[in-house]
Amino acid sequence: MIPGVNAPPMHPWCRSTTVPHVGSWRDKFFKEREGKYQVEDDTTKDELQQAKVLGKKIYITDQAIDKVRYVDIPTHTKEENQFIQEQHKALLKDAKENNDSNEVAYLLKDGKVTKVYGDQDSVSFAPGEKETELLFNSKPNSIVMLHNHPGQSSFSLTDLYLFIFNNSIKTLTIVTNKGQTKYLTKTKEYCKSTCIDCIKKYNKNNNIKKFNHKDIDMILKRLYNSGNIIYKVR
Repeated sequence: MIPGVNAPPMHPWCRSTTVPHVGSWRDKFFKEREGKYQVEDDTTKDELQQAKVLGKKIYITDQAIDKVRYVDIPTHTKEENQFIQEQHKALLKDAKENNDSNEVAYLLKDGKVTKVYGDQDSVSFAPGEKETELLFNSKPNSIVMLHNHPGQSSFSLTDLYLFIFNNSIKTLTIVTNKGQTKYLTKTKEYCKSTCIDCIKKYNKNNNIKKFNHKDIDMILKRLYNSGNIIYKVR
């Protein structure tokens, strides 16, 4: 499997990563991107400090779980959104009690939940495992993927690639370890090739050598303005 093609790519910006353990491509992947996804040289001291804070694991509390709110994701029904809220709470409780507040991913399909446990930095979708087969072989727009970010970060470039390249994923959410919810969801007008072209064009026009959260925000805005996605990151 190849990251971004038939396997989830790495998280270059945040500490939460989806890692398929599938051979020697991993070293090559990081070597080719060494220094590419970093904070800009002219970043302010406040931004640097924020980046450090975002990389530090926050331990989940009962108060954080109670704070998880209902979010009205426009591409889902009220009942579906209520189920997503319930599962966000369940995911944080699960991560707190069974995974040392580290990363957990839930794949929701047809009212069923498939759980994947990782460490502070990664969740693995190993070849042949049921969760991997579910992610790659399900029908388009049939899965809602929830996951927590122990380091409080927002969507990374890898999250974006995971969302775009996997046809099965309709909605991708983050519930932070403090209980804040963020989401990306595909509209009826969503077009994979258009989204890929948008990222390529942005990269070309801005000659990106170092990719940071500001670039992710700009790409999300462009995908939203083109009618391909709806998102909430704050």
